Amino acid sequence: MHQSMHPRPLGPFACVLLSTLAAACTSHGDQPPVGSLPGYVDDIEVVSVTDAYGGESFGTAGPYEVVSGIVHGKLLPAHPANAGIVDLDRAPVGSDGYVSYTTDFVILRPKNAVSAVPILFYDVANRGSMLGLQALDATGNSLAAGRQGNGFLLRRGYTLVWSGWQGDIVQSDSPVSSGQTVAPIGTRFPIATNAEGPIIGTSREEFVFDNTTNPITFTLSYPASTLDPSQVIFNVRSTWRTPSGMTWDSPSQPIPSSSWQYVDDRHVKLQRPSDADAGAIYSFVYPAKDPIVMGIGFAAVRDFVSFLRNDKADAQGHPSPVADLNYRLAIGEGISQSGRFLRDFTWQGFNDDARGHKVFDGIIPFIGGGRKAFVNARWAQPGRSSREHEDHFQPGDQFPFAYATTTDPLTGKTDGLLAKCTATGSCPKVLQLDGSYEFWGGRASLNVTDGAGYDIPIPENVRLYLSSATQHGGGNGAGTQTALTACQFKSNPVNQSAMDRAIVDRMEHWLAAGDPPPPSNYPTIAAGTLALPESRTQVGFPDLTSVGLTYTGIHNAIHVTNYSNAVPVADTSKDYEIRVPTTDTDGNDFPGFRVPDVSVPLATYLPWNLRKEGYAPGELCGFSGGILPFSTTATERQSKADPRPALLERYADKADYVDRVHAAATAAAGQGFLLEEDVNLFVERAQAVTVFPR
Repeated sequence: MHQSMHPRPLGPFACVLLSTLAAACTSHGDQPPVGSLPGYVDDIEVVSVTDAYGGESFGTAGPYEVVSGIVHGKLLPAHPANAGIVDLDRAPVGSDGYVSYTTDFVILRPKNAVSAVPILFYDVANRGSMLGLQALDATGNSLAAGRQGNGFLLRRGYTLVWSGWQGDIVQSDSPVSSGQTVAPIGTRFPIATNAEGPIIGTSREEFVFDNTTNPITFTLSYPASTLDPSQVIFNVRSTWRTPSGMTWDSPSQPIPSSSWQYVDDRHVKLQRPSDADAGAIYSFVYPAKDPIVMGIGFAAVRDFVSFLRNDKADAQGHPSPVADLNYRLAIGEGISQSGRFLRDFTWQGFNDDARGHKVFDGIIPFIGGGRKAFVNARWAQPGRSSREHEDHFQPGDQFPFAYATTTDPLTGKTDGLLAKCTATGSCPKVLQLDGSYEFWGGRASLNVTDGAGYDIPIPENVRLYLSSATQHGGGNGAGTQTALTACQFKSNPVNQSAMDRAIVDRMEHWLAAGDPPPPSNYPTIAAGTLALPESRTQVGFPDLTSVGLTYTGIHNAIHVTNYSNAVPVADTSKDYEIRVPTTDTDGNDFPGFRVPDVSVPLATYLPWNLRKEGYAPGELCGFSGGILPFSTTATERQSKADPRPALLERYADKADYVDRVHAAATAAAGQGFLLEEDVNLFVERAQAVTVFPR
């Protein structure tokens, strides 16, 4: 169904806001001839247009509407801009020579064009979810009345856009329900085939269940080509590391064929060994069929964003849902998986739309670390990424790691995340914000070091920031603690979302007004703020054995690995040197930017956590961090032999603590790392803590 979209004239507000740009506000250009394009939007199928958030108004931007539907896209396999898409040449081709695909889309836009700021903000969906809206606006996948959170992005007047890119997320066709809940934003990508029929090959699954369910059924990423169990290699190991330390070839034990069976070609039922650890690693290597052309996800984002920025109508003549807007800027933002997607998208050259435009003027990869994504490959599994214990040998983590073009000391290759876009003049400005977890679990030090003990440069169009002492994605703020099933310590509560909002603000100022953000604030070897994690003394971490923590320095090591076959082959003689931030005498990270939770601490905030007994003890516990609270009084501290000053040795009382949090938040806002509107957020959380006796 196509719903009419009535163009409205672009008002002067948007042009005035961006008057510093060289280009004036003009109308959308006409779409170039189809035959000259690597891909294009053939049909923008609008399924619904409704008021968002019950018609709530957001400052000068006014009310928003949500437009949702299906993008019908086409790609030309022979075009040089698509040459890197794995198996695109094996996808079904129409009579026009193009490969067809579809994706869901959701657009949140100001209802009145005169109120809109001409900035398109593309939030890369994370496993089909609108994670950016959750992190920045403190809301979720509902656009119903009363669910708007703090309205941060909406108050700015941006147009917010999501579309499908992950080929194993099923397309919903109608992504926004009548109740304004957004379904997972999915795709319908073609399956690659050979001339003689289906493609059959070997695929590998890995599972860490972290529960005691028995029997348990797991799902395969691709259908099995045969249900013959003799064609499967199925084993289990307790850890990848050997007991002696950081070597990554721990032996496995085979799972007997009597303990498992195929339910169907996508599901396997396993009777786990009676003595199995809940955190054991299961590897299932099997003959698979029908690989999805996952790399289309990169081109789908490229062509949809380019369409929204540059075209009034699709190839069928249907008007664009934003035909009345004239976007002068586009910002791509992604968190975790979707942040890694943006790094990979840029590295593979997709920020050049092959029409003479950049796709994104700026990108914000939040908590991407030093990794890319497992997307553009046969048998790809985009939802997986390497961690110390789980999915350790998943692809998407090999050189290059950094934005700068360098020569890898272990392989001799020369490359960088910006190498391709530098050659075509299509590089975006980059603001990457990582938490401390990304150094322990995501090899973030390789953004600024060569893996052999030397610093490398940060390009001028890139800023790298560290949100100190945070777990992956941050927590709910000081004073909150959550017990975790598999982890030794309660979760790290240090909040990162306020700094995320400041980064978005800095990107807008950098792009729209040429106002550069603060210099990179990332640890380096030269500054003495990156240390080898194996050495507690070099890191500066205190001895906290007396309060229940044995420091081990375990981290997500990385090795030169051959991924040409389903089972990776790591050369453990070629390990990259991973470094982590140094700490103060409390054990809280010293470099980077400290939000008030850390600069006015109530605890030691660990960016990592350890698995507990029964769950692969001693290994890193997923994406979680931990917390070791300070003693309340000096007497309590002394009874525990805790080397860290107690709360009442640091602060006179709760009022003193709140005052210090207020001062720290105010200072942070003055430095540009927090927004003025978020100062009170930290003060209110400080007022709510209950750890003080008076």
